Amino acid sequence: MSPESRDLSYLWDMLNAAHKISERIAGKKFFDFRQDETLQLAIERLLEIIGEALFPRSGFPFTKKLLLNSPEKSKSSLFHLFSSFN
Repeated sequence: MSPESRDLSYLWDMLNAAHKISERIAGKKFFDFRQDETLQLAIERLLEIIGEALFPRSGFPFTKKLLLNSPEKSKSSLFHLFSSFN
């Protein structure tokens, strides 16, 4: 798999996990989250998936490229990706 294909795969994994988090917490209050251990574990795992995709074991290729090419643009892109969640 080419580095570009892997990068797209990592991005897809992060976006997919973020959408799943958004779906699971939609309409819930923090109290609901605190009372639902299954939901907590699901969200924790989805955050792990995002972290694993952001920092893959193969030398952080996506993260390194993203941060070295344009740190300010990278920060802005990640902020916009996650700022749509309530």
